[in-house]
Amino acid sequence: MWVGSKTCNAVGNCNDGSYFDTTASKTFVDVSMGMSDTIKYGSGQVKGYHVKDTVSWGGIVIPNQEFLLVTEEDKIIQTQQVYGDVYVDGLIGLAYQGNKGSQLYSPSVLESIVTKNMISKPVFSMWLNGTADNDGESLLDGGGELILGGVDPTHYTGKIVTYPLVLDAEAYFWQIQLQSVQVGNTSLPRFPTPPISNGISTAVAILDSGTSLIYIEDNYLNFYILPAIYGRLERSGFWLVDNSLITKLPDVSFNFGDGLFYPLSYNDYVIPPSGNDGYRMLFGDVFLRRYFSVYDFSGPSVGLALAAMTYVRPGDGKTGPFVGVVPVEVATKQAGASMAVWGIMTAS
Repeated sequence: MWVGSKTCNAVGNCNDGSYFDTTASKTFVDVSMGMSDTIKYGSGQVKGYHVKDTVSWGGIVIPNQEFLLVTEEDKIIQTQQVYGDVYVDGLIGLAYQGNKGSQLYSPSVLESIVTKNMISKPVFSMWLNGTADNDGESLLDGGGELILGGVDPTHYTGKIVTYPLVLDAEAYFWQIQLQSVQVGNTSLPRFPTPPISNGISTAVAILDSGTSLIYIEDNYLNFYILPAIYGRLERSGFWLVDNSLITKLPDVSFNFGDGLFYPLSYNDYVIPPSGNDGYRMLFGDVFLRRYFSVYDFSGPSVGLALAAMTYVRPGDGKTGPFVGVVPVEVATKQAGASMAVWGIMTAS
């Protein structure tokens, strides 16, 4: 967890909706011993120092919770702190556990909640609205739901299927076995087995709500997935596809080792314009909007079920049946674009 400090915002090094004023707290403790720490993301980073204070989240009160008090957000983070007219205050990570290999390790907010038995079950579940990542269009109006200690049965259909975590030395991510891919009715080769030095015995899918897209190992994407979908696509940072062909694109389905495939339609993986080692592939909001997810610390495991969602139609604010995201043909007409962008990226 991190939040921006009062001083950081005052001098323009942070761009937060609210800031943390250390002088206003009687329980604040600086535990940094003069050391700073930097958190780096796929894009952007923040710098600060470790402190402790009482954290209250959704009615749960956590005394002496350690977190990063930020003294500097880079320009990328500062830009991401604004969604429309609403400013974000900070970030709470949802990883399986903190990096215990780090000298600066401390239990995350979730770890504290679970180890101190502050919720009825050591689980949390996540539902993302189909348009929650559509330029913030519905982010604040039914954008999603995070439940600590259980699940909301109105947000999924069918059965929740559980997958054990693939644990490596750090055991940081919610990662499960990624075995194979199917495009339409065509089964693609299984993912290669990682070398022993990699620390895992199988390719894995990391379920990460902090990632917008799906990142697939570059060679597998280029040699198998893309040719099976469209043949050759034009690439410009993203992979581009002509709008007239979008509705003809096949489903892309992923198998996590049990023979059950989780399909994504073109509505999921094609979006309007607007450090991976190759064996760990990120499954972000493109996947998590389609599938309700449950994260169980006691397994440890991840559960998946088809999400029951709605979307918000552009312009009228009305809701309709789930189609994954705002229909591409509607969104691209609004944007006046002739090309749409692939939501599956390389992870080379």
